Amino acid sequence: SVDYCQRLKALHYYARRFFAPIMISCEEEGMLGSGQELVRLPFEFPKSIRLCVANETMNTEKILVSWQLRDASARVLESHEEEITAPALTSVWLDKVELPGIDIYHQYVSYQASMKGQVISEGTVIFSYPKYFCYEEPHLQATVDGDYITVSADAYAKSVEILNQNEDLILSDNYFDLNADSKTVKVISGSVDKLRLRSVYDIS
Repeated sequence: SVDYCQRLKALHYYARRFFAPIMISCEEEGMLGSGQELVRLPFEFPKSIRLCVANETMNTEKILVSWQLRDASARVLESHEEEITAPALTSVWLDKVELPGIDIYHQYVSYQASMKGQVISEGTVIFSYPKYFCYEEPHLQATVDGDYITVSADAYAKSVEILNQNEDLILSDNYFDLNADSKTVKVISGSVDKLRLRSVYDIS
C-alpha cells in the first residue's frame, strides 16, 4: 500500500476502512456477479443489496444502519433506516433488499452506519459493470483551511482522489465517495499548493 517513494496508494486508505473496529459493507447482486458474458447483452439478472455490520470491538453497540437509492446526480429516490444491536466480536447481516426495477446504468445505492449521530462507516455500490455506469460530471472543488481540505461534488463522485504537485500528500482520508456532498480531511504531511482532484468520472 506504500510505493518505493513512500507515497500512499489507494489501498492504504481502503485498508483503514475495511480494518475499522466497526464497519458496514454491502453484498450486492448485479451484472458483475451474474456469470453472464458481455456478448449476451441484454440479459436478466437479480438486483439486490444485503448489508452487514461487523463489530470487532469488545462492546455490544447499537448502530443506526441506513441506505439510499440514488440517481447519478446523487438525488435520493428511496431511503430506509433501522437500528440494530451488534454484539461484541460479531457480524450482523440485515435482510436482503430486492431492487428489481433499478436502472443499473444511472442509479446506485449509498449506505452508512452511524453511532450517536455520527457516520462511522459508509460506502456505495453500483450494479452494472463499472465502465457502463453513466457517471455525471461531479465538478469537484477543494478549499483549504490551514491543515484541512474540504472537497465538494455536485453529483455522485466515486473514489475521489486528492493529489498535490509532488504526489506526496498524506491525508487522514483519500479515495472516498461523495454523494453530491462534501468531506473534510486533515493534512498529515505534504504541501497543499496546486491540488488536483479527480474521480472515476475522469477515467471512465
